[in-house]
Amino acid sequence: PLVQWDEPIGPSESASILARLAMYSGVNVYWMGRSYLGEDLWAADVMLPSPAALRSWAKETTWKASIVYSGRQHANEVSSTSHIARLGEDLVTDPAKRALLKQVNVVLHPITNPDGARLAMDLARLTPDNLLHPGYHGSLSADVSAGQTETDPVYPESRTRRQLIDSW
Repeated sequence: PLVQWDEPIGPSESASILARLAMYSGVNVYWMGRSYLGEDLWAADVMLPSPAALRSWAKETTWKASIVYSGRQHANEVSSTSHIARLGEDLVTDPAKRALLKQVNVVLHPITNPDGARLAMDLARLTPDNLLHPGYHGSLSADVSAGQTETDPVYPESRTRRQLIDSW
C-alpha cells in the first residue's frame, strides 16, 4: 500500500505519496506554491489516461463532473489527508474504483494548511494525549481560509482551494 494508517501524514509524506501516485497513468501532480512559512503546496488531478499530449479542462468538465477533495484546512483534523491519499491510491490500483473515472474527474488536495499540519505533528510528538488545538489554525493564529478570495492574501495557501475550484 502507498498510504499508511498508523500515524498522521505530514506535509513531506503527503508530497511523497502524491509523487508515487504520479507514476500512474492519468495522474497529474503539480506544485501550487508555498505556504506562509515556506511549506510546499501540492495537488493532483486523477483522470483516465488520454492519448493526447494536451488536455482541455473545459472539455474534461463538459463531459464529466469534477470533484475537488481538499483536506486539512484545520490541520489537527488529520484523517482527511489519509483518506484523500487513500482515495488516490484506490483510484489508480483498484480496477472497480478506476472505472469510476469514466464518470468523474478527481482532484486531490490533501493538505490546505501545511504550516498548521507541521505544528500539529510537532505538538503530537510532545503531547500525544492532547487535542492539539494550536494546530487547528494557520501560522498566524487565524484560519487559513481567511482571505481566500483576495488576490494577495496574507496566507498564500488560502488561495489554493479557490484556484482548484475555479480551474475545474
